[in-house]
Amino acid sequence: MKKIILLLAVAVLSFACNNLAEGEYIITGNIKGMKTGLIFLEKQSPMGMGYMAIDTVKIEDGKFEIKGKSDEPEIHFIQIDKVKGKLPLILEGGEIAIEVDKDSLFKSKLKGTYSNEEFTKFNEESNKLQKGMQKKMKEPLK
Repeated sequence: MKKIILLLAVAVLSFACNNLAEGEYIITGNIKGMKTGLIFLEKQSPMGMGYMAIDTVKIEDGKFEIKGKSDEPEIHFIQIDKVKGKLPLILEGGEIAIEVDKDSLFKSKLKGTYSNEEFTKFNEESNKLQKGMQKKMKEPLK
């Protein structure tokens, strides 16, 4: 009985991992209001001056998918063709899902890996604090 339970647990775990090898990532995304275009996965250049494209994929029916391998977690950026700004993410092994808000990139949601979910929570809390500070600064002095 124990062997059957162990075998089932291993089978469920391997199925849940989507067969990604160590360090492999898959980024899937949806962009509301954009049917076609290009997505650029970028990272900051070694000298810190500008960005380098790591990968380029097409948007089809508002969806995109980027696959690759990452040796260690690193900050990267998603640049959408004809959209101002860049969407930061932590590129690491695993499945990363992005719901892109092309009109306000900072409202986009990252899910799937622990680091990206924590990064999204951090950004949401930072935005709340920033809005609170702006509100306080607009209040007249007493």
